[in-house]
Amino acid sequence: MMTRDKKYTAQAYKALTGNEVDADKIEYYSLKDRFEGAPRYNDLAFVVDGWHMMILIEHQSTINPNMCFRMLEYFVYLLDQYIRKNKLNKFGVKEMRLPKAEFYIVYNGDEPLKENFLKLNLGSITASAEVLDIHFENLKDKSKDNALAGYARFIDFSKSMGVIDAIKATREEGYLPQFFQEGTWGPRIFARKCIHH
Repeated sequence: MMTRDKKYTAQAYKALTGNEVDADKIEYYSLKDRFEGAPRYNDLAFVVDGWHMMILIEHQSTINPNMCFRMLEYFVYLLDQYIRKNKLNKFGVKEMRLPKAEFYIVYNGDEPLKENFLKLNLGSITASAEVLDIHFENLKDKSKDNALAGYARFIDFSKSMGVIDAIKATREEGYLPQFFQEGTWGPRIFARKCIHH
């Protein structure tokens, strides 16, 4: 959902941080590389305004203390993609203007969340990710135009019912009605994509 429509991406970012970004200035980045011989893809990464910041958002249903390392690994691969795409010269004498990283983990697992930050310290390399609980009942903003609230509601429903029923229940509550009715993303197609993802 958030990698197909910049409107939803901007809404999710605002729900996570309170900060607004211009949807028209969002540029998606995706890992199509392979890690250790197995395909692995990042959940959501985008750059705002061409260079300002690269935001990585990963969804977890388990608490994983290694997420900071994984996100840092993703960031390095995505930065390389950014450098090639923008024809920057990493061997040149001029300093490259690179986006700063923001790491977010959205969590909706069964184990209680004990802390809101994960940190990684490897000598001179440090990374931290903000962990945000997206259980629907814990969200401050449950408004119908909040894409993150709609996503959280769908995830909650999908824990207790099939994907198609979860889509219908989410839509009946007024969340993400356009997304679940747009073109190829109707309930049955969406369910197939989820099952085969």
